[in-house]
Amino acid sequence: MLSKTRSALSSHHVRWRVHAQQRMLERGILRKEVVSVVQKGAIIEEYLNDESYPSFLIHHYVNGRHLHAVIGFNESDDMVYVITVYEPDAHNFKADYITRRTKQ
Repeated sequence: MLSKTRSALSSHHVRWRVHAQQRMLERGILRKEVVSVVQKGAIIEEYLNDESYPSFLIHHYVNGRHLHAVIGFNESDDMVYVITVYEPDAHNFKADYITRRTKQ
């Protein structure tokens, strides 16, 4: 799934959700950084039963900071959807910024 997502992104088959664009603006995250997350990052969580289409959480270290992107992929129309992007925090993730802390 990730290879198809990367191929679609390289072909500019991408839609940026309003929520993602708002968060990127608030957090100073550039589109090229999000593209780097998708192109070079690793899937750390999968949400294969999401309502619209399968999605996943990708992590990558870009320009001196850890970034997470939630990406959906609709295989039937070869379209990538950028749902949200953020910097993981120590409250929700362990020091590797990949492993979620368990809620107690």
